[in-house]
Amino acid sequence: MTQSSFYISFAQSKKSIRDSLEFKYIKFNRELQRCFISSTFGVKSIFSLLFLVKTIKQDFSTDFFILT
Repeated sequence: MTQSSFYISFAQSKKSIRDSLEFKYIKFNRELQRCFISSTFGVKSIFSLLFLVKTIKQDFSTDFFILT
């Protein structure tokens, strides 16, 4: 193996490692975004449910006082 072919193979392996790391970073970034979006929807759903329960509780308490 000559010195120039060694440098070419080294550069190619370095490029493939860099491409692999970039792909893993992009894949990780997508998963992170997906998890963040899912957790955002989850938090919104929990707050919506809590607000609904609070509203129902207030409705029942006012109806109870009206009936008595």
